[in-house]
Amino acid sequence: MDAPYARLEQVEPGIARVLAHNPSAFTFYGTQSYLVGDAEVAVIDPGPAIEEHVEALETVGPRADAAFDGDYVPDNVLADGESIILDGQPLTAVATPGHTSNHLCLAYGDALLTGDHVMGWSTTVVVPPDGDMAAYMASLEKLRGRGDRIYYPAHGPPVTKPQQYVRGLIGHRMQREKQILRLVREAPRDIPDIVANAYPGLDPRLVAAAGGSVYAHLLDLEARQLVGREEDRWTAA
Repeated sequence: MDAPYARLEQVEPGIARVLAHNPSAFTFYGTQSYLVGDAEVAVIDPGPAIEEHVEALETVGPRADAAFDGDYVPDNVLADGESIILDGQPLTAVATPGHTSNHLCLAYGDALLTGDHVMGWSTTVVVPPDGDMAAYMASLEKLRGRGDRIYYPAHGPPVTKPQQYVRGLIGHRMQREKQILRLVREAPRDIPDIVANAYPGLDPRLVAAAGGSVYAHLLDLEARQLVGREEDRWTAA
């Protein structure tokens, strides 16, 4: 347990977090909502509509007291490189599509809030059609070229060696791609067969997510003309 639930924790000057009580195989200990700024506060990744979590956020940002609205549409969506100013310092959007088509990281000083794009405990799930492996890999390369000091993800601990960590994620995905290619070169396979061979001993709760990531890899490989398919079976091109 890396933090108490529903309690504000200052992680560094100008950045605090509240951990939501929604632990799972996909969220680790739960979703971390970040509050950036002091006199002016932005809530990053507000998290689930759990009463104690919402109350904790309202304590710090009392204007965030509207009822949950499933039909909410934002007034403005930040474009890549666009900023808002908090306490005289820019909070800048860094577009990182891949996990989802509209995923953003947010830079504040030399810290980067990475959401679900880079997490401190697990690799990211990339599930088509909204998830895209080619876009995800390009977004990782984009972060590798930045000079951020630390990452604060939506799930898991901070990443204190960002460039090294991102290099590891890129290497992991490249190894997974090679593994999938090897399997379909051995014999035509459907996705459950690939998952069973590529993820031995996988937690049953994660099988569907692994299938989504395998599918994302296969679509990327297909676009590069490295694999083909016959009905539900994938083959080497």
